[in-house]
This record gives sequence, C-alpha cells and structure tokens, in this order.
Amino acid sequence: MALQQMQNTVAVIQEPWIVKSRIAGLSNLNGTIISGTTIESPRTCIYIPRNIKAVLLLQVSSRDVTAVNVKCNIGRGEEQLVIASVYLSQGAHEPCLTWEMANSMNH
Repeated sequence: MALQQMQNTVAVIQEPWIVKSRIAGLSNLNGTIISGTTIESPRTCIYIPRNIKAVLLLQVSSRDVTAVNVKCNIGRGEEQLVIASVYLSQGAHEPCLTWEMANSMNH
C-alpha cells in the first residue's frame, strides 16, 4: 500500500532524495513534508498527512533532526506527542547524541 493511501500514517525519513538542496520525489503525496532546515540539505524529514496537525519544533530541529509536536485525539481528550526523525552518522568523529537531542531532554 502506498504512503498516500494511508490517511493516518506519519513517516519519519532519513536521507531523503535531495535536488538543489531541497527534498525531492515526495511532492505527489497528499500531506506535508516537514524538515528541520531550509538553509542546507536536510538529512531528515517527516511526512504528515493533511488530517493531522503538526508544528515543527525549531528549538530542537536541524539538518540532522526534524521534530514535530502532533496533536492527537485519544479517547475523550486531545493529547500531544513529539515525533522526531533523527540522522545519526556512523562517522568516528561525530557524537551519536546530537546537541539538539541532548538539549530537548532538558525541557
């Protein structure tokens, strides 16, 4: 089943296809692609269907982290959930825990 056919499916994506520093190949989906940066080529993004409300969390997002706050109807009330797409490089010189991830744990 294709992603656009799954109405309540959120997809976290690492290493999206990039053309001229922008995410490509996902424009035919019936939702929104959110990334943590518009300045440099993102290594993460999140697909949010149109029927789900999501807000980018700028304070913890970057080229390697895309985090969103999602509002969900659970039972009788509305709950909030944070969803993150995180790119962790396997390079020996880069830390596994990004500054953004460490900072978000303190909030």
